[in-house]
Amino acid sequence: MPTKTLSASLTPALYQQTRNTAREEGRKQSTVVAEALSLYTALPRDVRQLLRDLDLPQSPGAAVEVAARLRSAVLEVRWQKLLERIRMAMDPAARARFEAMTADQTDALAREAVRATRKHV
Repeated sequence: MPTKTLSASLTPALYQQTRNTAREEGRKQSTVVAEALSLYTALPRDVRQLLRDLDLPQSPGAAVEVAARLRSAVLEVRWQKLLERIRMAMDPAARARFEAMTADQTDALAREAVRATRKHV
């Protein structure tokens, strides 16, 4: 895919953070910066503003709290996408039984699937 080059000025601290992140992930620093921009610009405008209002670089406690909540939200979205894939792969009769399950029953089924998978690893 063709790319464009963008020049940006970073504070020494942010430069070091992007460098450390790139090293931790075994990627190029420019790739980390490009992905950060991609994630940021994918957010709706109001969410970007909310994040700016929190001033996360200057509020480490808030950054930790946002990260914990974001982690939870991302896992929930991933779970819902997985459930949808499972539903679409099922035959209609099994899908009907699956969709009739309560949230607690679905969670119990997921826990059992994880346990069964771990036994075979």
